[in-house]
Amino acid sequence: MKAVVLFHHIGPYHLARLRAVARRLDVVAVEMAGRDPAYPWFDERDTSGLVLHTLTEKPGRSLAEQLNALLDAEAPEVACVPGWSHRNPCRVPEFE
Repeated sequence: MKAVVLFHHIGPYHLARLRAVARRLDVVAVEMAGRDPAYPWFDERDTSGLVLHTLTEKPGRSLAEQLNALLDAEAPEVACVPGWSHRNPCRVPEFE
C-alpha cells in the first residue's frame, strides 16, 4: 500500500517515524516548507528508505497546484495529514 504523509516541515522525529512505517508501507513524505525558523533542524537529514518531496513557492505554480500534481503522479492509496492546520495550508510564508 502506498501512503503519502504530509507535514509542514519534516524534522528528525518525523523521519524516525516515517522510516518505521516505511518498513510496512510504501511511504512518500511531503513537506510544505523546507525550512522554518520555529524549527531550525539541520538541512542534512537521513531520508534513506523514504521518498521525500519538498514543495516550494514557485512563480506561476502555487503549493496547491504542486501538491495536486504530486498526488496525481504518486497515486497513493491513502493520505495522512497531521491533526492541525496552517492559517492557509496552500501558502507557506517565505522564511529568511
